[in-house]
Amino acid sequence: MLKTLGSVPDKSLHITYSIQYHSLALEVKKFLEDEGFAISKFFQVLGCRRLNIPKLPVLHVGTGEFHATNPNILELTDKIILFDGHNITSIPQEVISDYKKSIDTKIKRYSNSKSVGLLISVKPGQHDINNALRFSEENHDKKFYHFLTNNVNPSEFENFNTVDFWVNTACPRIEDDSPNIISLERLNQTNKK
Repeated sequence: MLKTLGSVPDKSLHITYSIQYHSLALEVKKFLEDEGFAISKFFQVLGCRRLNIPKLPVLHVGTGEFHATNPNILELTDKIILFDGHNITSIPQEVISDYKKSIDTKIKRYSNSKSVGLLISVKPGQHDINNALRFSEENHDKKFYHFLTNNVNPSEFENFNTVDFWVNTACPRIEDDSPNIISLERLNQTNKK
C-alpha cells in the first residue's frame, strides 16, 4: 500500500492529514523518510488554522478534497497530492489556478470598494477583534461597518446594501462562500508580498 508513494516525484514536501488519518499519516511520513524524502512540515489540517510554511508541494493524507483545498494550503503551494491509503491523485492544477485568480479578483474588488463590512466572530479560537479593529483603523480610505457574529450567512449580506465588500476575520474557509468575501489573513498576506 505505501510502496505506491515511492512514485511521488517531489522529494521535498509537507505532509498534511485529516485527524482520522493521523495513524496512516505517521506511517506515510516514516516510509517517505526511509525512502530519502525530506519532510519539511507534518501537521493536521484544520479549516481555520493559519499556516507559516515554506512553499513546497503538499502530500495530503485523507479522503476527498475539502481539507486538501484549505485556502491556507492553496495559497502556499502549486501542487497538492492526495493519498487515501490506496490511491495517489492530485488536485488539478486548474483548481489551484482558479483559486488564486479568484483571490486576485477579490483583492481588486476590495481595493475598489468604498465601504467594507468587517465580519468578526465571537467563537472561541476565531475571535480576533483586536486585529479587526487595527485593520479598520489603518485603512482610512474606506468606511467600515463592524459585524460581531456567531454564524456568518452570506445570504444575509443583501440586507446591508451600503456595504460594497466584506472582510472576514474568522475562519478563512468562509471566503469560499461568496465572491464578495475575502479573509483578513489573505489581505495581510498580500500586503506582505
